[in-house]
Amino acid sequence: MTASALAALNVRDILMPLPLPLWSSENNVNDWIPEAPLNGAARAENGGRLQRALDQYYLTPTDAALLNAVAAFRSAVETFSSTGVPPVCAGGAAGSHPTPEPCVEARRWMSSLTGMHFARKGVFENIPLDVVRLWWETGEAAVSANLIPRGRPVSHERRQQAAGWLYLAFSFAPTEFREENGYFGQFLQSEGYSHLATFTALRRMVGTGRVHTQQPSEPQWDGQRFWDGLLAVVRAPKSLKLSVALFVADYLIGRIEGGDRYSPEAAQLIEDSLRNIEQHTSEAPGPQSARLELSHRLARLDGLWRAALRN
Repeated sequence: MTASALAALNVRDILMPLPLPLWSSENNVNDWIPEAPLNGAARAENGGRLQRALDQYYLTPTDAALLNAVAAFRSAVETFSSTGVPPVCAGGAAGSHPTPEPCVEARRWMSSLTGMHFARKGVFENIPLDVVRLWWETGEAAVSANLIPRGRPVSHERRQQAAGWLYLAFSFAPTEFREENGYFGQFLQSEGYSHLATFTALRRMVGTGRVHTQQPSEPQWDGQRFWDGLLAVVRAPKSLKLSVALFVADYLIGRIEGGDRYSPEAAQLIEDSLRNIEQHTSEAPGPQSARLELSHRLARLDGLWRAALRN
């Protein structure tokens, strides 16, 4: 498959084996419906902003009212109040929520409200990005629930919950989330979905979206496509690593020859990504000719990206 054909794929049309969250299940946590109602403190945060937004939504359940409630929810669960009490989703990023399970429950509650809203309207595509981001954040909190407290036993159910929510969001917006920490693919891999994990990284690499837009506040992420290429190689089954690495190298060479340029701050990310691609393919099975070809392409790519740094 060519890069352009891969970029044209609608992820929502792809049949895949990963179980996404069910609407409701009494037997496991991989569903939309939380085990507990929304925290009363969150409703009262910011002078009751969230409760007022919810009341307005129940009165007039429009898309605009829902998005207002989502914004109020995010502020309530992520922002420290004037009392200094940590919010239920303190910590923010995947793997770092100090109290992950209450955060998962809160985000599942809000996610279920958004899911019910669009299901009632019969809308299953073109979901607003603020809602899709909420679903991704639910998955990130579920990642933390697998890691905190340290040393907790591995749970197949919790890993599937994290992977399911993250993939759900990815399927609606495959170029929206950087996956800085790599947990999305890691959890897919740990559940036996190496091919799917490889696909998600490659699909983001060849796409065009927010993660590829130059951010003055994050110039290092000019190297996003190199990072995605590395994640794809790391996740690929051993028998496919050389083929995936050759595809990645060809694509990145084409991007630079087509005019891509990079911030000097991205140099470390790019250099590290290419070095790790080489390391992860060093013992991959395959013909010697393919190994030599990859070495040539990586050497060429190394020279090209350095020449493509902006002054």
